[in-house]
Amino acid sequence: MNINRLRSSVQRGAWRGFGLGALCSAWGVQAQPAQVVRLPEVVVTATRVNTPLEDVVRDVTVLGREEIEASGASTLAELLGRLPGVVSVGDARLYIRGAEARMTAVYVDGVRVDRQDALTPGGGAPWQVLPLDDVERIEVLRGTASSLYGSDGMGGVVRIVTMPTTGEGNSTRASLGVGAWQQQAARVSLRRRLEQAHVGVAVSTEHHNGYDQRPDLRHTPANLAQRRQQAHAYLQWGEPDAGGRLTLGVRQGLTRQAGVKVNYLNVAPWTADGTGTNFWITQTLNQWRVEWTHQDATQGTHVVLNQANFGYDDTYPDGVRAFAGLATTLTAQRQHQAAWGQWHAGYEGKRDSYQSQSWDYNPEVDAVRHQHALFGGLGLPLGLAQAQLDARYDTSSADASVLTGSVSAGMPVAGWQWRGTLGSGYRLPTMSQRFSIYGSASVRPEKSVSAELSAERGNMAQGRTTVTVYQQRFDDLILDLSSNSSCANGSFCATNVERAQVDGWTLAHQQTWGAWLGAVSMDRMVASNKSGSNQGKDLNLRPRLSWQASLQRQWAAVSASVDYQHVGRRFDDAANTKPLAAYGVWKLGVSGVLSPHWRWRLNVDNLTDATYETFKDYAAPGRRWSVHLVWQGD
Repeated sequence: MNINRLRSSVQRGAWRGFGLGALCSAWGVQAQPAQVVRLPEVVVTATRVNTPLEDVVRDVTVLGREEIEASGASTLAELLGRLPGVVSVGDARLYIRGAEARMTAVYVDGVRVDRQDALTPGGGAPWQVLPLDDVERIEVLRGTASSLYGSDGMGGVVRIVTMPTTGEGNSTRASLGVGAWQQQAARVSLRRRLEQAHVGVAVSTEHHNGYDQRPDLRHTPANLAQRRQQAHAYLQWGEPDAGGRLTLGVRQGLTRQAGVKVNYLNVAPWTADGTGTNFWITQTLNQWRVEWTHQDATQGTHVVLNQANFGYDDTYPDGVRAFAGLATTLTAQRQHQAAWGQWHAGYEGKRDSYQSQSWDYNPEVDAVRHQHALFGGLGLPLGLAQAQLDARYDTSSADASVLTGSVSAGMPVAGWQWRGTLGSGYRLPTMSQRFSIYGSASVRPEKSVSAELSAERGNMAQGRTTVTVYQQRFDDLILDLSSNSSCANGSFCATNVERAQVDGWTLAHQQTWGAWLGAVSMDRMVASNKSGSNQGKDLNLRPRLSWQASLQRQWAAVSASVDYQHVGRRFDDAANTKPLAAYGVWKLGVSGVLSPHWRWRLNVDNLTDATYETFKDYAAPGRRWSVHLVWQGD
């Protein structure tokens, strides 16, 4: 097989954060940048069809380009980790309402992105290599969505859109940035309208020397460098309501970063010797899509063929590890709008292939899996109320068939807008869990049942308050355990052993007060194992309490924002023997306008230089700054 290779200020911050939170609460302010600026009118993720935001009865947040830029986030996971109900751990994992990181479906321009390997806990999105620089819009759906998107969406969905809105004219955008750790960044994008065609190209690159993530080890160099590159091109021909629109798109992303392997004494007991060996990790994501859309006032057709190719390789000291996953998907969907409501129905076929080189005790793997699905949904206006019904039937060449469904409803009562959802979900084993020597033919898909109820009242001028309570139950969770005779190697492989449950609530408030914009939110969550040797213990890396607050202010051509995020105590292992202390982090952003075409922005992350860990023994970044100069014109 051939795989191409591209080579304690914590306490002070907590008290200061409490003071800011109290001030925000007094003003009535949710740390959710998506809510500060007017939301787009139409969303897709919650229903699979274009739906006015006011008609959506699921818990969905939309981030536009202005919110993304104002956040100052350097990675996609960092940006999403500031939303209520979402926890990010570094730039590698994302937990929506306590669901496992692998349970979030991620789409980039409609192309499903996922890992299928044995180096991550059960697969999941490769967050480090996903784009942020040229993203126009992000939709985040909380709660199970398998009835809409099949496997993987049992915890939530993130939809990333890099295409501009229909009808946008010519635009040129370029930016240069410098910052701490000798950071250098450059981005260029061009969009042109040529009669019936829209074309666009975007390229970005960023490099920095990094910081010492393992200060407890002696390793050279101490700072771990990282490079990111993204390239994207698209062509659109025609309009959806005038004969149809054809879209062709390609994207390539690359991340190359340094890691550290802990060295052990070569005698029993195997203990660390205080040193580490650096190695390089390269991740690539290549994707393309062909899409045809026709839409008029009452009906529409959408057909898309796409492919995503994720590759991984590293220079691990004990031998190179490399694998590649290729997913090809064909989707055809029909929708219809009538006086009584709207319906949609469709077919989705997917081919997954996974190839892995042999390393250590892992033999080479070359496997293929086919999936087929029929899905449909109904949107029903019921007077002042709205209801959404969705169902999906999935089959797989290597797994049993699965039927999932969900029902959602929303209606105004006593000045509050109420909404609720009940649904089921599932997640297929990864290709490694199914086909490698550490996989098993008997391992079953993970399953879930999710329920939520929320109420919202007010508006930005008067203060808007949202309260959400939810519960998610997970069965047949997959772990790697020993003494399993069904394993290909006879003793150790992926096995269905656990049940887990997440109970939580989110309280959020946001408001404008004169020239000020503010937000505050709090999440309380109990995510625990319900079976096995860890019964009653917390799921790892999920804090029971987290909260965040932000303030923004505009002065003529200058705007400023200050954000605070508090993450409570949690554990880095399922047995709860590796506690991680609570921490609080401040962030400052200042931006201004120099001329009609020139803008600038200054970001300072971890303003108080707080010391904390997101993973056990791995230091988080200290104070860092960046300055960006942006030019935008026709």
